[in-house]
Amino acid sequence: MSAAQPDARSPAGVRWLHASYRIGAVVDLAAAIGMSVPRLYGPTLRATGSFDRSRPEFGYALGTGAPLMWGWTGLLLWADRRPVERRGVLALTLLPVLAGLIANDARGVQRGLFGRRGVVAVRALQVVLAVLFSVSLIKAQQTINIMVETHGKVESDEQTDPNAPRHGTTLFGSFDVRRARVPAMSREVGARRR
Repeated sequence: MSAAQPDARSPAGVRWLHASYRIGAVVDLAAAIGMSVPRLYGPTLRATGSFDRSRPEFGYALGTGAPLMWGWTGLLLWADRRPVERRGVLALTLLPVLAGLIANDARGVQRGLFGRRGVVAVRALQVVLAVLFSVSLIKAQQTINIMVETHGKVESDEQTDPNAPRHGTTLFGSFDVRRARVPAMSREVGARRR
């Protein structure tokens, strides 16, 4: 089994995090593809007659958002590699990102750009993702609490996930995470470590 695939030995909180990152990445990937080709972008099909998809402003807005969606897809996949240590990515996805999308859709309905029925499917997906991410964060915290009670602390995903990768990667190659040492940035920081 590869390092990125959770198995039955992984605590429930870790399995929930993996599921959240991967499902979120698939949803973001679909949006990124759609936004990269504005004429095929599905959510705009729910727009009312006053909304013109052929306007250059629409293409520009999607062109601006598409790289962000590609980037967030990559960010979720990156977080999936060390799910407990990077769980903050999921919290950011939940609060500003999902909450912002929900607020934007509500504003679109209020302004008459979309009918209420037009946002039902998107809103349902957003609610399902919000619940999934929230449950995952709660279960991850429960896993961390158990590890702290059992071992006194949680230092890395290696303690919570037996499948966590043992090697990190950089632009310049890979390294053994267990032997990596970050040099002190200043004497003050170095003194605190001793």
